[in-house]
Amino acid sequence: MVVCWLLGLLGLLWLLGLLGLLWLLGLLGLLWLLGVLGLLRCLGLLGLLWLLGLLGLLRCLGLLGLLWLLGLLGLLRCLGLLGLLRCLRRGIRIHLLERVRGVVDWHRKFRLHLQGLAIVLALSQWVLWPYAIAVASGDVF
Repeated sequence: MVVCWLLGLLGLLWLLGLLGLLWLLGLLGLLWLLGVLGLLRCLGLLGLLWLLGLLGLLRCLGLLGLLWLLGLLGLLRCLGLLGLLRCLRRGIRIHLLERVRGVVDWHRKFRLHLQGLAIVLALSQWVLWPYAIAVASGDVF
């Protein structure tokens, strides 16, 4: 009998807990529903603001696009002038480089001639020096 009484008490506590849980879930569900409705209302306002912002952005982008197009046209015109100046500068630079290359080539050739002359003089010193000594001593004639 005590066991039945304890089981009844536990069952009652369980039933009260279940009812309390359901009540709490109902309360949470109501709060959730209010939150969802508020969120939808907020999203509606946000959506309206987003739509207005998007329309304003499109209008702004239209103005920006016009400015960008004008800037692009001005840039292309400026690049045309800059390209002309760049071509002129490149032509002058190529002309100067050719002059410098000519001087460098001349210097290289001159240096090679000097090196050849130095080699000839060194060889002639080995060949002609004994002959010059022989001529000076009178052994050749």
